[in-house]
Amino acid sequence: MINKFMETDELIARNEPQITANELLAEIKPLLSDFFLGEFVQDGRSITYRMPNNQLWEISAKEKICKME
Repeated sequence: MINKFMETDELIARNEPQITANELLAEIKPLLSDFFLGEFVQDGRSITYRMPNNQLWEISAKEKICKME
């Protein structure tokens, strides 16, 4: 059952301005350290993740445009 607060949150979310890939990564980056050990460095449209064993990963974001039906 959806309550009035959930409906309000969804309405607010639908009306938020669009963001860039860089802004999305900036929002995600702080959350990564809650789940993974290592170092995270954001550079433009990607985050480089260095694991404790020195393995490197690049996490990137790119907006996907799709037609709404």
